[in-house]
Amino acid sequence: MLGSGRITVLGMTSADRVAETPSVRDLTGVGLATSRLVLREFREADIDAITEACQDGEIERFTMLPVPYRRTHAEKFVREICPSGRAAGTDAAFGVFTADAADTATLVGAVGLHNLAQLDEPAGGSAGIGYWTAPWARRRGYTSEAVGAVCRWGFGEFGLALIRWDAIVGNEGSLKVALRNGFALEGTRRAQLLHRGVRKDLWVGSLLSDEFADCPAR
Repeated sequence: MLGSGRITVLGMTSADRVAETPSVRDLTGVGLATSRLVLREFREADIDAITEACQDGEIERFTMLPVPYRRTHAEKFVREICPSGRAAGTDAAFGVFTADAADTATLVGAVGLHNLAQLDEPAGGSAGIGYWTAPWARRRGYTSEAVGAVCRWGFGEFGLALIRWDAIVGNEGSLKVALRNGFALEGTRRAQLLHRGVRKDLWVGSLLSDEFADCPAR
């Protein structure tokens, strides 16, 4: 999905962030790029597209986003939730866009590394990954490509030992993306998630850094 496997890191470099004090892990301004996609922070101009995408029944069925999803939810996501997670260095949400000119780029989804932890451990840290795809952008490999880019960045930037993944049982699209990027499906946690008042089973999996490097999908 990623061609040569190389990605471009946009914005601040690792050296720039290390030089900062005291927020050495401030992820504000960090973006990624592949041959087809630009992954960047969400902006004010993206709010309407996020709102539209999140009306989709599959996103409602398989995520924890509010239902009904209103523009005010997208506003809070863009203005508060994403910036605070990046500034704290614990969460990095990327909007995924086609690599077109800025005025024609299309939102195709979102991918995020969440709960970055134990980054100072010699054995490596850990994080979780989450993603959704806009209904108009499915079955084109965009999300697999974006997830691959984010995993490569996470392993390379933070020396992560593993990245965790989970999905509500039945979310075949999420499972396919995970498997294409080398995640191992470890099993099912029964009634693990309270989802809109109903207990749901979760598929759970993980990806180790050496497994990702050896994954033939890219």
